[in-house]
Amino acid sequence: MEKVAAVGLVAVALLNTAAYAHPPFGLSWSSTPDQIAQEGVAMSHNTSTHGVHVYGARKLPSGTSNAGSYSMFFGDRDGLHRVMMISKPISGDATGEIGRHQYDLMKISLTRQHGVPVHVAELAGVTYDIDPEEFYSCLSLRGCGSWTTIFRGDDPGEYIQLSLNGTSMDRGYISISYESPDWEAVAYGMR
Repeated sequence: MEKVAAVGLVAVALLNTAAYAHPPFGLSWSSTPDQIAQEGVAMSHNTSTHGVHVYGARKLPSGTSNAGSYSMFFGDRDGLHRVMMISKPISGDATGEIGRHQYDLMKISLTRQHGVPVHVAELAGVTYDIDPEEFYSCLSLRGCGSWTTIFRGDDPGEYIQLSLNGTSMDRGYISISYESPDWEAVAYGMR
């Protein structure tokens, strides 16, 4: 019973993330790292590649209590165009029951907000014969499984991706990625 109550609390915390349309977590598309830092966000520069700079933060202005971390993706000239929330780890969940429950609650919330998903891939053991307790391991292997739903955002070209990800035999996490309408052009250096 305690485990179910804990899952419910985590799911409510995750549901709060779905309340943000474009952009999420109190941020503004095209903001620069300096502008976001002026809002009181403590962030660190993680990496840069092909004109995209990735910064990490533990908290954002309107973040969620279940977030383990956030990644923000900035274009050289274009500012913020992608934000990803990584949940706190889900552990002791060999069959993925807790993670799938949290994922399903998020999917329901995002469906209410953004309508029917444009893509759903919820399968495990596609090219491998897996045991039920290998759920997260399968999600971490290319070609074995995927637990992802993609929604259109409020603006044309804006996308939201909800994913359940595996890290080891009984561990995983949920990620929610918000992409601005210009993200693809920024990511591929076309802007």
